[in-house]
Amino acid sequence: MIELNQSAQCLFCPQRRQIALLLKVILAGSAAVITGLILFLPRANPAQVKRSALSNSPSLSDSATPQASLDPAVVNLSATPEDPISMRSQELRRQAQERFLAVQSQLRSLLDNKPPELTEAAKLLDSRRKEVLMAKLLVLGDQLFIGSSRAEAHRKLVLDAMEKELDTLSEQGKLLSQLRTGK
Repeated sequence: MIELNQSAQCLFCPQRRQIALLLKVILAGSAAVITGLILFLPRANPAQVKRSALSNSPSLSDSATPQASLDPAVVNLSATPEDPISMRSQELRRQAQERFLAVQSQLRSLLDNKPPELTEAAKLLDSRRKEVLMAKLLVLGDQLFIGSSRAEAHRKLVLDAMEKELDTLSEQGKLLSQLRTGK
């Protein structure tokens, strides 16, 4: 009698057939997801992108930076200003900028006093840092900025602005602590 070797017996095993079928289903599903992402990815109208790129070029506008005209994400983000995602992103950045400027003016007034109120200035910086961290946490959990690559790009803009403010606040805190220990 002819015996089949172990590897040949394993080919006809029912569990192996189930595993192969499961792998085929997973492969088909991942191919469908990838195809869907490629076909249905939101894209901007090329005419709008060219118009935006021309309006952002440094030769036509003195206020535009060369980096903004070269970055396609910035051009693509500014293509639809009536979009709720871009409106929310602009509002968050505007509010953060206004609050930052208000804190900086308070900080200036505290440090202009004779003698400077260093502990109050440190408390002000710490409270603003906590506010920025809370706002950053809220932006990370905001459902409006989840789902599409454009929404993620807007969220990244907001988070980058907040990160720059945190860096500025931490640098000011270091300088303030050096000023306190230096006296």
